[in-house]
Amino acid sequence: MSATVADEPGRSRAHSAAWAAVAVLALLASLTGISNGFALDDVHIIFENQRLHSLSEAWRLFGHTWWPPEEGASLYRPLTAFAFSLEWAVGRGSPLPFHIANILLYAAVSVALYRLALLIVSPMAAFVAAALFAVHPLHVEVVANVVGQAELWVGLIVFVSVARYIRARRAGPLRPLEIAVQALLYFAACMFKEHAIVLPALLVAAEVTLLNESGRLRERARQLWPLFATLALAGFLFVVIRTLVVGRVGQAGPNALLFDATFLTRLLTMLRVSMEWVRLLVWPASMSADYSSRRIEAATSFDSTMLPGLLVLVGAGAIAWSLRRSIPAATFGVLWAAVTLLIPSNLIVVTGFILAERALFLASAGIAICAGVAVVHFAQAMAERGGLARFAPAALVGVLLVAGIARSSTRNRVWHDNDRLFRQTVLDVPTSYRAHWTLAEHLTNAGETQEGLEEMLLAVVLGKRNDPGLLSFAADRFRMANQCPRAMGMYRKALQIDPTLPDLRFNASVCLLQLGKIDEARSLAREGLRSSAADANLLRVVAVADSLANVSKENIPKS
Repeated sequence: MSATVADEPGRSRAHSAAWAAVAVLALLASLTGISNGFALDDVHIIFENQRLHSLSEAWRLFGHTWWPPEEGASLYRPLTAFAFSLEWAVGRGSPLPFHIANILLYAAVSVALYRLALLIVSPMAAFVAAALFAVHPLHVEVVANVVGQAELWVGLIVFVSVARYIRARRAGPLRPLEIAVQALLYFAACMFKEHAIVLPALLVAAEVTLLNESGRLRERARQLWPLFATLALAGFLFVVIRTLVVGRVGQAGPNALLFDATFLTRLLTMLRVSMEWVRLLVWPASMSADYSSRRIEAATSFDSTMLPGLLVLVGAGAIAWSLRRSIPAATFGVLWAAVTLLIPSNLIVVTGFILAERALFLASAGIAICAGVAVVHFAQAMAERGGLARFAPAALVGVLLVAGIARSSTRNRVWHDNDRLFRQTVLDVPTSYRAHWTLAEHLTNAGETQEGLEEMLLAVVLGKRNDPGLLSFAADRFRMANQCPRAMGMYRKALQIDPTLPDLRFNASVCLLQLGKIDEARSLAREGLRSSAADANLLRVVAVADSLANVSKENIPKS
């Protein structure tokens, strides 16, 4: 008895030291991003979004979309928006409070994972899992870019929710208070970001892998139906509110790569992408802010590039099944990754993106748990050998932690501002037309016209030849730089592909007027008026063309 009592304080101190070490590792990996400004989505969602800049109207955020109207009015994350409003008020528009919040949240999430892992694996495996998670370079986009805070809030709530569930189920049937708390956590997580909708599936994964000795199936179902019925009600309530605010249930707009694609196309496409998941989750030596088309294209038939992904997925499933009794924590880790990849997979709902580093944040926790289990088993095997081999696991983990901190620290600075991010992205993915296009827009807006036009030409060369949007945008940039001769070639090609694009015909007509091709400009505008007779811009072109033609006639010398 006394020995047990004496052991408790020591065990508590060890756990406290472990979670403190995890927090320090998370801080070391993320602190270099504290001086970052607003970059990428931060600019539109926070810096330019007046709805976040006053606490007196913060309650209205629950009736607003995540993206402001001028940026498409899509998605619904009111609690994250409310947190941003508070952080804006604290810093009076400075990015510093936002980045402090992200860094502290990241440390809290890493500690929460440690506390969850303690419930399912040994203390050493739990520490290794949380430590590797804390320094994982894949998480840089979540922490260093302010809008990634939505992922952090969801991660924190999900880890706490699953840990509470495991503790409560091991204590017996769930009490009404615990059911209410779980429903509240679930609803709150969804209000921070929609992908938290998969939380009940994580609870099921914990039930079938970690708690499978807690009674017969019928008895367990009888005990659990109140919880899952309440969670279903909470999820349904969120979906209804979101639909009322956003105006639709779906996630993606018509410009998404897989919009209106068949399930088979989505499945084949994501099979090709799955190896990128593996690479980023296991060894993210190369990272990017851009994984857009044409870097990743939709697939309509099976080919050899999908075979490695298929083998990895089938192999992971087979290993998880084989370990379900001997190492249930490993099976749980694989199931966790599978469940949290359901939304990024585009198989349940089309998300509007094919691959994004921040979308793998939750899934990486499952991989970290598996890594913790693997390292401990490796350590046991090396201990049996004796000699220097017994130090190999600790050395391996140490190297991984140092490498993770180093890589994360340097990558954090990439997200300092748009100029640094966009320039780095074209270095990360030099063949991505979207990366060059984004940099070109940034540079021309900033007055660096010549460099911007050079990037725009690269985007046109790398992009799809039949992309009228790209050609039209490129032509606009050359027209704005008073280079209409070069712009007209792109305008004409874009008009051949899709003459209905907004402003395309008008901008091309303006270029023709600047070149003195009055008759062609008038003809182009009048052709557009056949389908849109009240278009004020095209009517103005016709009027200007007629006026210039009359002036030209008056200036012709009479014989």
